[in-house]
Amino acid sequence: MKLELLPGPQLLLIVLDGLGDRKVKELGWKTPLEAAFKPNMDTMAVEGALGAHYPISPGVPVGSGIAHLLLFNYGLKEYPGRGVLEALGVGAELNPGDLAFRINFATFDDSGKVVVDRRAGRKDFGFGEISKILSEELSRNPFGLSVEVYHGREHRGVLVVREWKREAMVHDTDPQMENLPVILPSGNREIDELVRWIHQRAFEILRLSLIHISEPTRPRLSSYAV
Repeated sequence: MKLELLPGPQLLLIVLDGLGDRKVKELGWKTPLEAAFKPNMDTMAVEGALGAHYPISPGVPVGSGIAHLLLFNYGLKEYPGRGVLEALGVGAELNPGDLAFRINFATFDDSGKVVVDRRAGRKDFGFGEISKILSEELSRNPFGLSVEVYHGREHRGVLVVREWKREAMVHDTDPQMENLPVILPSGNREIDELVRWIHQRAFEILRLSLIHISEPTRPRLSSYAV
């Protein structure tokens, strides 16, 4: 693929994803961004044009994946899902009928039900090798399906279920905050049963695999899941 610049004014779009924050009492009720020393950004703000952009509408929060597509004028119906984007990003080939999940390696309490750290310290504790173990073990499932796990960067990963070809609408299991229960589907559909089984089995596999890692900066928890 060759990149060609079209004639006319050129635009550089810098997306500081996730830079927004909440006001903090210790910072005089300023956000970390407001309190930070950032002369270059301050200069651009003074000399440039400022405004608010709502990807969908005011008060409707959106994730990074769909928000980035909306910035480039794609519509909601054109959003393939975060799992598909992440799979393409790690080089996983997808075929019609495949099911792709964007996953986090996260730390849990000993029950495997409460999320302690949604991003496992934002570090890579050998998740590349563990992804291979997960792929092998999760493919031994009662559904007769091939499952592949790919590690991205740090805590991020992708789980691909090959030839699913069934109903695939399922909600996010991430509670979006620490110390809250994982949100597993409660229905009796095959996709609900699959997600519950993957979570429980991955928890068991990761607990056995990661307990042997001697990395000194690894979180002091042997309970992990995806």
